[in-house]
Amino acid sequence: MLRLKLGGRILVCTLLLWLAVAGQRGAAAQQPWELPHQDISGGEAAAKTSYKDWVSASIPLDSWVYPALDKLSGLGLIDSALQGTRPYSRMEATRQTLEARGKATQQEAPPVVFQLIRKLTVELHQQMVEIGALEGIPAGTYIKPLGDWDLHYIYKDGKDSIYALYDPNKPSTGIDASQYSLNYNNFGIEYEDGSNAQLIAESEARFGKRLLFNLRPILLYRDDPHSGNHSTLDLLEGAAVLGLGPLEFSVGRQSLWWGRGVMARWC
Repeated sequence: MLRLKLGGRILVCTLLLWLAVAGQRGAAAQQPWELPHQDISGGEAAAKTSYKDWVSASIPLDSWVYPALDKLSGLGLIDSALQGTRPYSRMEATRQTLEARGKATQQEAPPVVFQLIRKLTVELHQQMVEIGALEGIPAGTYIKPLGDWDLHYIYKDGKDSIYALYDPNKPSTGIDASQYSLNYNNFGIEYEDGSNAQLIAESEARFGKRLLFNLRPILLYRDDPHSGNHSTLDLLEGAAVLGLGPLEFSVGRQSLWWGRGVMARWC
């Protein structure tokens, strides 16, 4: 299976705002470890307000943030991560990043550690500002009609794998299920043989510190050899989140990761 990906981040309300933010994001994305105006010294003590004061969106399970935090955890810089239960909220990822940078400054960590920490600091800049770990004005109430987006082209060629012990002539044996071997941990999205394409976007709105809405719609194109080309629009993930101190209540549709390892249960 061949997969090509194009993605980006857009935070726009007006054309001028789009140009300003896109330019800053583009420069930071090219060299995220070269941020002389941001001090990464200090750890969780750098936070001036409590993490529970701000509600934040969950990080999608296919985000690069998780491998980055796993790397820092594997190097012994994060001890408090709840492994095997995901997704993390952006504020939880911020807390872990601050823990890692606090320990990294107390020891001779390899250069890759500071590169990861600076890249995470760019990604979680808004949350860093909200808790006072970086200078800036907290966003408060905001609406982001279009945030992260990813465009994928997928070419599938081959048959699905039938689960072991299943005999089509004896339906009572095994599990009547199949899966394409190269398409796992993918939100249950199924592709047809040949060309497929998908566009995943993200919208987010927050009102004050306590109420947040997040949507991730998906536009999926499949080249079906039997019924022809067709496209579908569906809600991949979406939630309304209410923060009440240390507790967060959410209602909606969300993927969960239970278990440890790459092949953990994803439902």
